[in-house]
This record gives sequence, C-alpha cells and structure tokens, in this order.
Amino acid sequence: MVNLLDAVTQIFGKPAIEQEVEPSQKIENKIVPGEEILNIDENKVIHIFKQVYQHAYNVKKNHIIVWDKVWALFNNQYDFSQKADWQAKAYTTKFNGAIRTLMAILKRSVLGAKKIFSVEGIGYESKLKQANVENLLYYWFYKSNFRHEFTKSLMAGVLSSLTILKAYWNNGIKMEACDPYDITLDPTGRNKFIIHRIKMDLYDVQKLANEGVYNAEKVALIKEGFVRAELEYKEKLRRNEPGATPPPFRKEVEIMEYYGDLFDEDGSLIQENVIITIANDNHLLRIVKNPYPIKPFFIYPLYFVPFSVYHKGFFEDVVTAGLIDEMSRVLNGIIDGHLFSIAKAFELNVDIVVDPEEIQSGIYPGKTIKRTGFSNERLIQEVNVGNISQQNLAVYEMLAREFQNATSITEFIMGMPTSRGRPTATEVMQKTQQTMSALEDNVRDLEQYLIVPLLGFVFDLIIKYQDDFTNAQLQEFLGPKLDYTLTLEQFKEKYLSGQYEFRVNGISQTLLKQQTVEKIALLFQLLQANPIWASKLDLDRLLYKILESLDLDPTELIIEQQGGQEQQVGVASPISTQPTEEVEQ
Repeated sequence: MVNLLDAVTQIFGKPAIEQEVEPSQKIENKIVPGEEILNIDENKVIHIFKQVYQHAYNVKKNHIIVWDKVWALFNNQYDFSQKADWQAKAYTTKFNGAIRTLMAILKRSVLGAKKIFSVEGIGYESKLKQANVENLLYYWFYKSNFRHEFTKSLMAGVLSSLTILKAYWNNGIKMEACDPYDITLDPTGRNKFIIHRIKMDLYDVQKLANEGVYNAEKVALIKEGFVRAELEYKEKLRRNEPGATPPPFRKEVEIMEYYGDLFDEDGSLIQENVIITIANDNHLLRIVKNPYPIKPFFIYPLYFVPFSVYHKGFFEDVVTAGLIDEMSRVLNGIIDGHLFSIAKAFELNVDIVVDPEEIQSGIYPGKTIKRTGFSNERLIQEVNVGNISQQNLAVYEMLAREFQNATSITEFIMGMPTSRGRPTATEVMQKTQQTMSALEDNVRDLEQYLIVPLLGFVFDLIIKYQDDFTNAQLQEFLGPKLDYTLTLEQFKEKYLSGQYEFRVNGISQTLLKQQTVEKIALLFQLLQANPIWASKLDLDRLLYKILESLDLDPTELIIEQQGGQEQQVGVASPISTQPTEEVEQ
C-alpha cells in the first residue's frame, strides 16, 4: 500500500524548509507544497465534524428556503395548480429583466476596464518591479479563467446572498466559483471554519487516491459500497421483492472539505488551520495541516447585514414579500378580464326556434337558424361577460413601482417603457443617478473586500509555489527583457520580491477619474475668469492629467519635444506595464 504521508507529499510538494527524512520517504513534489499529515483519531474526527456541520447547517436552512424561492422565480417556476384550464398562466418578466440588468451593471463596473487591476510598488525597488508583478498576475488570471469564474460567482451571489470565489495552487493558480448552496459557514460569525461540499465521480476520487491525495483504503471501501448496492438490487430482483430501486448508473461521491480550526467536545483546541476531507459522511479521506495561512475562500455579500453570516439576497425583500407573485396574479387577472371582454356569450329564445338541435353545437359565422314568431322578437342577444378593469392596471403599476423602489432597478436603466407616459430628460437622469449611486457602494465594497484580497493571496501563492518561469506563453506576458537563465530564487528576488498594493480599476477608479474630470472642468472655468493664473501652471503636466482622466495613454498622444521637454517640465512618465530592465542589486 502507498504510504499516505509520502503520497500526499508527492502530490502537494514539500514545505519551503524540508526536514531531513529517510531516502525512502523522499518523493518528487508535483502539485502543491507539502501538507503535514495529522495523526488524530478517525472516529473522533468524523463525530466532531458531523456535530459541527449539523449545527451550522441548521442555521443555514432558513436562508436556503429564501434562495429556493428566488431560484424558482428566476427559472419561471410558478404554481398554477389551482387555476382552471381557461385561466391565464402568464408571469411577469420584470424579475428576470432586473437580474440581467443588475448583472450587466456589476460586470461592466468591475470588468469593464481595459485593465481590471493594477499593482503599485511600495518603495523605489518595488516600483521598478511592479510591472513584472502586474504582468505575472494577469497571466495567471488569464490562465485560471478569472472573468468566467467571477461572472458565475457574481450571478450566484445575485440569486442567493453570497459571491464566493475559491483560489488555490494545483500545478498553477486555480480559481473556482463556488455555489452558495455548497458552502457552510461558522454560524457564530467568528469564522472558525468553512465547509465546502463537492460532488465527484467515483473515478475522480479513485484517481486522487492513486496519486496519494486521498486514503486509498477508504476509497476502496467507498467503491465496495457501490458494488454492494448493485448486488443487493439484483438480489431483490431475483426474489421479486417490491421496492427494488436500481442504483444510479453514475457513481457520485459527496465530498465534504472542512477548512478551519478543530475543537474537541469540551471546547479545547485539537488543531489549528486543518483541512479535513470526508466522503459520504463516513469515510475520512485525509486530515492535513492547511498549507495556506488563510482559508482559500473569498466571500462577499451584495446586500450587507450587520452581525449576519449569510446576510441577505439583493432580491430577497421583493421575493419574501410576495411582490413578484402578486404582480403575476394581477397580470393574469388583467389577461382573463381582457379575454372575457372580447369573448361573446349569447342568449337564445328557444321558443321561436324551429329545430333546437340546430343550435346545440353553438353559434358561429354563417350559421343558419330556422325561426318562427313575429319579426320584432329577438332570436339572439349578446351578453357582456366581462371587461378590463382599470383598477387592475393601476394596481399592477403600483406593484411595479414598489419593485423598483425595493431594488433600485428602474425602468430607465432596464430600457423599458415607463408606466406613466413619456418621461422628461431630467427625470431619466435623476432616476438613473439614483440607481447608480445605490449600486456604486456595492461595487466598491466588492472590489475592496473580494478582488483586492484575492490579488494579494494569488501573489503570495506565486511567490511561495511557482517553480518554473520557462513557459513560452508566460514569457510573452513578462516580456523578453528578463533574464530567464537565473535560478528560481534569483529570478524571484530580482524581478518579483517587494511590497505591493493592489488596486481594482473598476467603479472605484472610474469614479475617481470622473471626480478628476469635474475638478479639471472647474479649473478651466476659473482660468477663463482669471487668465493670468494660466502662466503659473505647468500646462504639460495638466494635459498629461487630463488624458489620464479620459482613459487615454499620454505616451501615445503627446509629441515628444526636442531636447526632452517632458523632463524639463518635470513630467514623470508612468511606470510601464511592460517588464522593466534588470534591477541591479
């Protein structure tokens, strides 16, 4: 049998400072730095995990009920079981339209910039290397498909209450959008643990066991369980027993990964910062020391609630209040009234009909009926069975306005016609500004508390774990000026080491540039009123600032004057986003 300690070391690599071990225990590192195997009683770990998870899930259940309602409405799942066949079964599209609009605003705000983030070095030497760090981060964000994963996590956050990204090292940076249904948090809010549920095929679990990540003996027991279920089913069929349910063709394993501190039942700490992997509730596949200093999850709510763990969903209020359901009911009432208003019912004087059987199949255009009696006696008379209620229309408009007030998603930014006639330009501008102001805070916090920490974490992973810079595509990102013949330690020290700040060039930078443009416009008004002030300003630097504020590259537009005028007026060119020259140590 493969030694679990050696096998996991093979998959996850060795620690930065490797202790001397026997030659038979040394094994080549492949994926992630080494995980320290912990020797803790298996039954005790499983028992503690079940207690912790059950308590945390009981708190989460109330939020899941709300999430289910939102997802059902998003998927147009309405309950029309109590309606008659002739009744309308339509639903309002405002909810889905508002979700698409909100997603478009959030994506454009965060991912709309040409460069979604930037790196700024702290100190002179770090500034010389910041372009290398920025290019390296862009390489890994590209390789890990960040835009797609971030969009998925954002959509899940809009429909539930949490936007969740997971980042880790596995032969490179990996980023994954996490389904909030699969993430269970510490209900106390003290962030002692995070539990991640993963569904895997049995084949993939066996593959990880063969590579040494999971305990091979435990995985064999899982496979035996599937085989046993198959045999039991066949035996029931042979005996013709009732209730014989065939096992699923696809063998799925439920993996629960626990990240955090492990406590005993008496409240004492067993181990800090561990990773526990349990399959199908009963099989401990691994328990190791977390190689990362923090939990590799980045979580942010779009609707922040103080002292809450799961917070609230963006559309939670309108869903739990039944606003969407009521809008659909009123809409169907309007449709039913309209159908009744155009439908025709008739009264028939059967006493003057020669053959009553002629009218048993109804009355339709071209129908001929034989009658008797006087000519002034009416044979057929229309009956008004319904009309369109203006009150229903007013109620629907009122509910639509309540929806807009609750979500800040107005008809103007949704591109829909207004409910009260043609709006003025001022009204459109005011309502649009109100909506954007309400969302700007959400986007700024999303950038600050999710993407910025993610950038820092990814950079730490690169510095700690990346051991190869010879990839051709990577070198295209970094540029040809770096010396790739250096040793790994020399390369990282010369081109990457330092202290850096990470900034997201989304809504925060957009607002900052907008404020700068407004200040410049005010400055020009003052200069127009006081022309003598212009002689006291550095106009080259002012032009440089204006172009930057307009998202234009000054180096591409400003004509370099003979004699290096830029240097004479003191305009410092920005640090290039291309790799810098070698830094002398």
